[in-house]
Amino acid sequence: MRLRLLFYVTFSAALLLGSLRAAAHNSAHAALAVLGWDEQGASILQLTRGLAYRSEDGFRYVCPEVWGGDINAPASAIPGGPAVVAAEQLYLVEANGQISVHPNHQGKGIALARNGDALFGLFASEDRVELRRITRSASELLQSFDESFGLLVASDSALTVLQVSGQQLVLQRLSLTGALGERVSWGEPSKIVSAALRASGDQVFVTLVHSTAPWLTLGRIRDGRYEPLRSASSAFAGPLTLAGETLVVRDGTLELLDGSRALSQASYVECLEAFDDVHYACVGDGLTEVGGDGLGKSLFDMVSLREPDLEELSETQRSDCSARWRDLRTHLVLEGRVAAEPREQDAGEDNGADAGAGETVPMAAAACALGRGAGKLSGLSALLLLSVMLSARRAGVAARRRKCYSASES
Repeated sequence: MRLRLLFYVTFSAALLLGSLRAAAHNSAHAALAVLGWDEQGASILQLTRGLAYRSEDGFRYVCPEVWGGDINAPASAIPGGPAVVAAEQLYLVEANGQISVHPNHQGKGIALARNGDALFGLFASEDRVELRRITRSASELLQSFDESFGLLVASDSALTVLQVSGQQLVLQRLSLTGALGERVSWGEPSKIVSAALRASGDQVFVTLVHSTAPWLTLGRIRDGRYEPLRSASSAFAGPLTLAGETLVVRDGTLELLDGSRALSQASYVECLEAFDDVHYACVGDGLTEVGGDGLGKSLFDMVSLREPDLEELSETQRSDCSARWRDLRTHLVLEGRVAAEPREQDAGEDNGADAGAGETVPMAAAACALGRGAGKLSGLSALLLLSVMLSARRAGVAARRRKCYSASES
């Protein structure tokens, strides 16, 4: 009986560990995008749950509590700076981490998009959606829509917005000054769960997430209609044109758009982005440079994050931000990326006493111990601990995909 129980426990633990590895690329805490760049590299980054800015000893974490706690608020950057977060209000984020409210109130942010010259945004204003050009000190109204456009991209020559409603899609092209241009509408045979919009050069690509197979379809707008190109089972990212080649991420693999050559097989890739002349991909929980031959050097790793500055926050914001930071650190400890921080001795405790006597081991420290020597834990304890770790992983499965498939849910 004991042998049978041990077999089931060991087998279950193995299944859980396999699930953990499979879910590893869908981290609850990860880098999403570059929002600032200088001669030293990335200066501001968007994370799944906040921002980070470069400091003397690494990257300082910025909690979303600063702008009301909305972890899904769109973020981008005005060319030349600063970075911008579009929550209930528009927030400006300087390279040194200073954050201020934009002088104009635009309404709740829906989407942001930039080209090499300007930043544009979609904002909810009463019962309409407004398209605006954003500068550091002002916002210019370019167009106002009755339709609920939820996605926006900007190229060097045009703007494009997209609305998804059930099986119907409406795409509207505009000039950079807001003048209406080509309009494309079409229906899909199955309900659209969400969509992503991407401009690469003069081409506009649309990724559709269906409620039935094929689960994802990548296509482009050509000659006034939607032209499907490829399908996928779990994820698309990009496309991105680099050195004359158009790259795409399909089901975690970086490859040419036509699928003729894979550029990354050892690493699971989740996003494919560009910031000015910097091209990069989301790999693991960090960012990696992308070149014509595939993945290059690391640009950022979550291990380099440092604790947030709580000085300017209210008491409630401090409490919420501190809890968020502890959650992030625990996540890194559970992955074995950083060591668990030692507990401070309680006030009045005899310093000469055995530090291990009667000490309660934090869950994070136990997980760290499991990673280094699982033999010290019973099979059942290991199973329970792995269950906790799996729950933590699954809580963030969709975090990265929010970036790819924006909130155009019907």
